[in-house]
Amino acid sequence: MKKSMKTFDYFNVRVLQQHDQYGLRDCLVHNEAEPLIEFYDNRYTDADDWKRGQFIARYYLSSLMANAFAHAMYGLILDTEINDWRVSSGIMAEIFHWLIREYPEYTLTPEALSNLNFSRSRIGYECDRIQNGLARALIRSVRKVGNGKCYLGKYNPTGNELPGLQEYRLGKIPNFACDFVLPEFNSQINALLIHYYEKREYTDVKKVIDLIPQTNGFFVYTIPTSFVTPESSPVL
Repeated sequence: MKKSMKTFDYFNVRVLQQHDQYGLRDCLVHNEAEPLIEFYDNRYTDADDWKRGQFIARYYLSSLMANAFAHAMYGLILDTEINDWRVSSGIMAEIFHWLIREYPEYTLTPEALSNLNFSRSRIGYECDRIQNGLARALIRSVRKVGNGKCYLGKYNPTGNELPGLQEYRLGKIPNFACDFVLPEFNSQINALLIHYYEKREYTDVKKVIDLIPQTNGFFVYTIPTSFVTPESSPVL
């Protein structure tokens, strides 16, 4: 069952669906098809007017999603006069991760997911649950765009991992499974990865990095690699 409200730090974040009640003592009805997102301060509650907390702000879901990169990079100012009513970038990334999981019908595009994944890596959140969740959401979104197929690439495969592009099939994606994802198989990138694996010529990696945006691919950030860093890779 979908959660219509979840707590992030001292903010209660609520999703208003069509026909849900809202406003003072739920005196209004949301009649539009597009969901609304409400923010409450849960430090101030009572049994009547503030049962969800003190109301702060309300946004259309599409408005939040359209500015997902900026919110995940810099946070969201709910009220310019009250410092406590500024949602941090880290919490905003958690909120987007929750919305994507609970409401996939309103999920972000691959471009927006890539920006979220990138921005969270820039502020030092690699290797955490939210970051890895965003990476997995990005891969599955690219797979959807690729009509049920996508290909994962990794510069330095380890253990039983094979060099070259590997098709992603249904199932859980392990942490650090890839450095980038492509919607289609690309023979040039595949050959460069295999050649680098065998010869360790860094120029192969540089060529792959240049080709990824040209092939509608996206960099995936879980942990920093030896070659691709947030500073050296473009925001897609």
